[in-house]
Amino acid sequence: MELHTKDIDSGTWKFPPIGYYLGAVIIIGANGWSLSDTLGRQLSATAQLVLSLLQICGLLWLGLRLLQRGHARVHGGLLCTLAVCIVPVSIHAIERLTGLWPQTNLGSYAAYHREARTSWILMELALIAASSVALHRIRFPFLTFPLTLGLWMLAQDLVALALGQDNLSWEQALQVSMTFGVVLLGISRFADRRGWADYGFWLDLFGLLSFWVALSLGDGENERNRLIYFTLNLGLIALAFVIRRRAFGVFGSLGACGYLVYLCYRLTDNPAIFPFALSALGLGLIGLAGWWQRQERLKTNTAPSHPTAAVATVDQPSCATVPGP
Repeated sequence: MELHTKDIDSGTWKFPPIGYYLGAVIIIGANGWSLSDTLGRQLSATAQLVLSLLQICGLLWLGLRLLQRGHARVHGGLLCTLAVCIVPVSIHAIERLTGLWPQTNLGSYAAYHREARTSWILMELALIAASSVALHRIRFPFLTFPLTLGLWMLAQDLVALALGQDNLSWEQALQVSMTFGVVLLGISRFADRRGWADYGFWLDLFGLLSFWVALSLGDGENERNRLIYFTLNLGLIALAFVIRRRAFGVFGSLGACGYLVYLCYRLTDNPAIFPFALSALGLGLIGLAGWWQRQERLKTNTAPSHPTAAVATVDQPSCATVPGP
């Protein structure tokens, strides 16, 4: 089965392709949690290393076999992605065996997914290296997930090291995350220009998550910051129309609607009027969505039918492929 970007970034999202990737993300979290937090407390470092290596080898073996089948390449690529995400667990076990793991109480390995630690750079570098090698070998766009995750964690640690801190403050971490998201979005534009639309889609998604979540969690205690937040979200909506990426519109709409709901609440002193204000807001959004749809149709109908453009938008393979000999 082949899965193209258009199956996800299109007007009719279907559950099967989305379910594949959501399921993979859940399994990644489950494996990291069970191997490190639960079993890591009960097993020795040697047992943890053996168990993680067995899982990596088993997933790679099955994934590479599936990649040879035309109807199961997506499943094989996801299994290889799962194997890559277990690599940091093996590195953690090796650090325990060799004494490289700090003796001070920095928390369990599961905290790797919750808070960046400057002493865990080796695990992050291993995840980045494993993702890069796998991405080069099998060309599966979703492998950008562990790659960008490792880079995001490494960025947090390197900034902390540059500032001479063990950990970043909440505000500093948000700033690093927003900057990292902007850089990813810039790389995504480069990927689009090179014709790598499938990689651009995932880079856009991870870049938006890094930027928008940090933006939404930032300081919103005064009206000026809230207005800036609303303006930036409107910019995301406008950018979605320009570059034709619906992900920008989704994130921008969520942020803009949140601000408008807050504004309606502040402007209506009478609680009885608040539901009517929200209803008016909803009608306005419905009208805006209708206008947006008409503009997209006009833009599609007036787009030049250039042969190279057709190849770039239709014939982008997002399924995993194994390079020939």
